[in-house]
Amino acid sequence: MNLLRWMLDRHEQEVLELHDYLILHEGEKLLLKTVIEELGWSRYRVVTAFNSLIDDLNLVDQHAVSEEKFIYDTKYIEVKKQNQAAVLELEHYYRQNSVIWWFLVDSLMEDVTSYENFAVKHNTSVSVIRSSKERATEALSKHGIKITKNNHLVGDEATLRTFFVHIMNQYHSYTEMPLDEFENDEIEDIVDIVVDIFDIENRQSLRQSLRIQVMIAIIRIRKGHYLRDVDMPKIVRPSDEWPPDQKIRYQKYRALFQETFDLPEHVIHTEVVFSILSLFVSGIIRDAPRGVLTDKMRKHFTEDRERFVHRFEQFFGKELPDEYQYRLSLALAGPNMRQAYFENTYDRKRHSMQFLEENFPIQSRFIDCVMADFKRERLSWTPNADRKVENLSQEYFNAMVAIVPADMILPKIHIALDFLYFPGLETVLRRIFESQWQINFVFNEIEDPDFYISDMELDTFENTKALVWTTFPDASTLGQFIKEAMALSERKFLEQRNVDNWEELTAQLAPKEVE
Repeated sequence: MNLLRWMLDRHEQEVLELHDYLILHEGEKLLLKTVIEELGWSRYRVVTAFNSLIDDLNLVDQHAVSEEKFIYDTKYIEVKKQNQAAVLELEHYYRQNSVIWWFLVDSLMEDVTSYENFAVKHNTSVSVIRSSKERATEALSKHGIKITKNNHLVGDEATLRTFFVHIMNQYHSYTEMPLDEFENDEIEDIVDIVVDIFDIENRQSLRQSLRIQVMIAIIRIRKGHYLRDVDMPKIVRPSDEWPPDQKIRYQKYRALFQETFDLPEHVIHTEVVFSILSLFVSGIIRDAPRGVLTDKMRKHFTEDRERFVHRFEQFFGKELPDEYQYRLSLALAGPNMRQAYFENTYDRKRHSMQFLEENFPIQSRFIDCVMADFKRERLSWTPNADRKVENLSQEYFNAMVAIVPADMILPKIHIALDFLYFPGLETVLRRIFESQWQINFVFNEIEDPDFYISDMELDTFENTKALVWTTFPDASTLGQFIKEAMALSERKFLEQRNVDNWEELTAQLAPKEVE
């Protein structure tokens, strides 16, 4: 389920779909005929969606005019730059005007007393509300959530809370909830206590995510919707077997629940354990609470790490040091648990992964191999593994790039910077190249480098590409150089692995079928 777009009108969905397609072709001039054929739309549909895209982008992002993004002619569309930040604003604008969104919010608050009252409140019609409820019912039913006749949300309570927490985190909609001043103050007080109990870093992003989790829990519990043992994944030891530091936190959190809610003891235990796990899998708590997990769950974590390390050593032809194994296992424990045991309703956007594949070709190919392993191996112990594992791709990629240094896994790209008249430019360029995580640049190590950049004409090198830059390179020039360096890095990597292309390497790494 796409967290946002199923809530929007069909035309708004088409506008965003067209934008997704266009930004895959940044810097290209696309024939309108090609766009029509690849999308399978009529000319009228493409042109109408494009005109709405331009108008609405200008509406939500008035500092950037449409001509800086796209150029349209009767025969082609030129894509000048990506506009992901602007399109997120556009999605936010569409959602704020979505009847389905407000129907879900009011249903969560159990404020939909009648279609007629809702229609007056949101300036719509009863027929639109009925249609919106039907679409919401169909989408939520895939995740065990139902909308009752009196417009309450029931079903899989853990999934329901996870859904609303995630959607509000994703689209920054906490301030849109109809809460009074007393309720907001109570939430803020609870957040302060939880931050203190778990020693959570006092960052605004973490506090906002925590506010949302607390708010959803308060709303659901006070409406009489409690978590049951059956709703919980069987991954946690009994609380009396937890390590001493975790026991102390559990008792403090339990006391907070007892003070806030009037609940039976067994319900409080379930609610507290779920809340603690939610803090971890959402990233609010960064340290993996391995001591509270069952032996089976810890065994799965160990298998995850071993599988990753084995694939790393096969792909890169070298060992992964223990230090990086440990840091990666910490970074990936939360995403692994979230995808395996907590319903996740967010599908990654293909264009974001394609961007990574184009700009980090070697690391992204490795993650593809890891994900192929997970799709194959995890089917035995987690439901919906194929879809969930796909959602792990970007989180694994982020951890890989952030933790494993480029000079450990990527071939050296030798670059000589030799500026006579503008030594300051040499310093700036070196800093830029050093910041490129997708390329392992080394400087002035050998006499015959891969690239030689200077501010004066030099004799031609036999095996070196020489460039003359007498001014700071513009974005296009710099981008073209980085692409050339990435292409060379790919060729060198494949040569080191003794293969001619990625398909050959993938075939070598594929597990052998047992006859």
